[in-house]
Amino acid sequence: MLARLVSAIGEHGEQKVARALEAALIEQRIGLLDVITPEPKASPAITLPSALAGIEIEAGKAADYDHLLLTDGDAHE
Repeated sequence: MLARLVSAIGEHGEQKVARALEAALIEQRIGLLDVITPEPKASPAITLPSALAGIEIEAGKAADYDHLLLTDGDAHE
C-alpha cells in the first residue's frame, strides 16, 4: 500500500495526494488511491540477468530500507 501511495505522489504530486488524503480521513473512507489513480498501469516486462534469475525474495518491508535513508544510501557492513 505504501508503494502505491508513493507512486501516486510521484504521478499526481504531493499537494493533490495530500488533499485527497485529508478528504478521505474526514469522510472516513478507504480506496483513496482508486480516486486519484484512474487505473493501474501494466508493469513493463523485465529481463533479468541469468545470475539473478534464481534468486527468490520471499518478503520485504519498508523498515528493511531505513538504513539506506539514514546513511544517504552509503554502503554498510
